[in-house]
Amino acid sequence: MSRESDGAPGVRVAITAEQLLRPNSGGIGTYTEQLIRAYGRAFGPPIVLSNRAPRHNPRDMGFGGQHLSTSLPHRIGGRLWERGILTLPRLLRGLDVVHATSFHFPSMRRRGSTRPGPRLSVFVHDLAWKRHPEFFAERGRAFHDRGLDRARIQATWLLVPSRRTAQDLIEIDVPRERIVVVGEGADHLPPPSVERSVPKKPYLLTVSTIEPRKNLANLLRAYEKAKRGSGTAFPDLVVVGATGWTGTEHDVVLPNVDGARFAGHVSPQALADLYADAIGFAYVPHLEGFGLPPLEAMSAGVPVIASSAVPSITESHVCPALVVAADDVEAIANEIGRLLEDPRLRAELVIRGTHHVADFTWDAVARRHHDVWSNHPTNHQPTSLP
Repeated sequence: MSRESDGAPGVRVAITAEQLLRPNSGGIGTYTEQLIRAYGRAFGPPIVLSNRAPRHNPRDMGFGGQHLSTSLPHRIGGRLWERGILTLPRLLRGLDVVHATSFHFPSMRRRGSTRPGPRLSVFVHDLAWKRHPEFFAERGRAFHDRGLDRARIQATWLLVPSRRTAQDLIEIDVPRERIVVVGEGADHLPPPSVERSVPKKPYLLTVSTIEPRKNLANLLRAYEKAKRGSGTAFPDLVVVGATGWTGTEHDVVLPNVDGARFAGHVSPQALADLYADAIGFAYVPHLEGFGLPPLEAMSAGVPVIASSAVPSITESHVCPALVVAADDVEAIANEIGRLLEDPRLRAELVIRGTHHVADFTWDAVARRHHDVWSNHPTNHQPTSLP
């Protein structure tokens, strides 16, 4: 489960992996997979815990360690986890830490039990459903509210990717000493293929789940506006991403824009290839807890336009991108035009982005998690749900 590394004390860890069993696991899936892999490289493979065994390789999910799962369907098992009916398997009650990579996690012990169990660590990606409830269906808000309530009661630590998410938790009265910023990495995509199947025409790129808070409609309007104002041949806009949350009054209705090309969900290799040949990258969500895609673009040497709601860009001493307000279509259009018209600006942004992204490695993220679990003091005594 864990071994000593560089003199650090061993910590017996299980990490939840519910998100990896979804067809499109998104940014939470990237975090989950890369944390498990990086933690395994540094400290030995953790136990991987889920409600549903994968169809292939059910023992270890390909991570080199043991995978434990219930035999229940995903949704039923998740509900039983939420209600404290299905608790941590007896086999794991001697662990030091169970780390929940999302709000899908079992209770550490049964109701009324006084026997100590592992400490619970929960990664809170963002509080988007509280800051922008209009972008989430009622069922989504209810799920996240329940998950956050359980984390506040049961978790010893709430780990977060950014100072913004930490501040959001502090503002709803989560004690500051229980919150730790651990960041995320950006070195997970494979190298681009030598022979790439990408558009021949120059193109801008955007990558995100297609859901209201990602603000794709405003990006498309800005792209159309920039294109109308250009007197030269204009690059296409390639949109990569699967559909996310639905069922709200703000469900995504995308304008029909000439030059916008929708690629849907693509493999990591195809994504790396698309980054490699993009002339620029635009990402303008209303809210992010972190924001992986701009860092992926910078890792590939692509200049970036990002909204001020992206902490992975704005929580930096030297801003590595062109930053705009998510609601300002005019400003987004202007920055798209400026980026495309000015090769010196693009070259400067590539240099700044390359320097910025160099510190965002998953190995460093795994070590920060380990440092919290093995050294970080806390006075919080986790309890079972009432």
